[in-house]
Amino acid sequence: MNCGGLDCESSTRNPTKVIFCFGGLLTALICYGVFQERIMTTPYGAEKEMFQATLLLVCYNRLSTVLVSASFVVFFGESLKPVGPLRNYAAVSFANIAATACQFEALKYVSFLVQTLVKTGKLFPVMIWGTIMLKKKYKFRDYAAAVAILLGVTIFLLTGEVTARSQRIVPTLRYGYASTGALLLILHLGFDGFASTFQDKLFHSHQMSSFQQSLHVTLWSSLLSFLGLLLKGELLPAVSFVLRHPDILVDMTLLSIAATSSQMLISYTIKSYGAILFATVQTTRQFLSILISCILFKHAVTIGQAFGTALVFAALMYRAYKHEGRTSKDGFKDSEAQIDKCREDEARREGKAYEEGDTGASQASLKNPASPQSDARLHFTLAATINSHGDHRRDVESILEESSIPTK
Repeated sequence: MNCGGLDCESSTRNPTKVIFCFGGLLTALICYGVFQERIMTTPYGAEKEMFQATLLLVCYNRLSTVLVSASFVVFFGESLKPVGPLRNYAAVSFANIAATACQFEALKYVSFLVQTLVKTGKLFPVMIWGTIMLKKKYKFRDYAAAVAILLGVTIFLLTGEVTARSQRIVPTLRYGYASTGALLLILHLGFDGFASTFQDKLFHSHQMSSFQQSLHVTLWSSLLSFLGLLLKGELLPAVSFVLRHPDILVDMTLLSIAATSSQMLISYTIKSYGAILFATVQTTRQFLSILISCILFKHAVTIGQAFGTALVFAALMYRAYKHEGRTSKDGFKDSEAQIDKCREDEARREGKAYEEGDTGASQASLKNPASPQSDARLHFTLAATINSHGDHRRDVESILEESSIPTK
């Protein structure tokens, strides 16, 4: 089977491509975490000024995603017009901005280690929103893993230092209590879970590609975050900070590149090898991010915190292992089965476009289903996982929730 110029069967057996996906995605996600922590916790200049305007960071990140998504929409000959109701895009965008802003703001109060571990608990809000909005049912092992993750995070929080790095290296800097950071992370999980679930619902309710969805969600996010900067009076101070410390612009650009690269690699990895490889990368990345953060930013970890961390990652690996068995039983472990389903979905979309009188790229794809344009689009059919989240650090449950791979 050919898929965008690549032999899909050989792709699943090619160790070079596996290494590329695993190594590339791991590198991109780790770099994202490093630059995020650097921007939010490292003082700039001799005056040791801290960057405050998190909405500027969100806006800059989303604008880069808009450019990439628009480029792919044009490349694939898709419509730039929104397919779904504008209010739905706006709702996802608002939740997305709130989730990302809470995530960045939390680093003013708690350490990156706390942020990373707490975010592994996103399974809870994903399951809650999935039950409410999508009527999904979860197995006992899912709840058991979620409880184990919660227990591990609680042990970590109670057995060692959790305050933000910036407050340790700048003694005069006092944002507030660590409990404020914990509250922000809880809000992040809630908004992120809503955005993921609602975006999944939007994607399946309307005939749109993931890039069309990403384009309009991030376009709304850019607009709303810019309006937020204006309403909060942070735009001019933020621009002034960048002009005083131009090196932060390099960090912001590298952060956006890492985010966009991880988005592209996520879609390609899931398309080629399924969600389980990504889940493995995700868990490995979270562990290495904590390790690298301890080395680069000199975080101290107690024995109790090490035990809590081990418990969290043991639960994550357990879930990945169980999902692999369930995926295999349902017949979706093999890449070819996923690609066949992608082709069916693509054919339905193209057939609908043809019936509505679209004689352009859609009709050409029907006449030649193996055309480069049609096949290339399959590389990104599972890119519903590309959703404008500033940190693209998800566990496998959210990937299975947001992609076309069945979770039953």
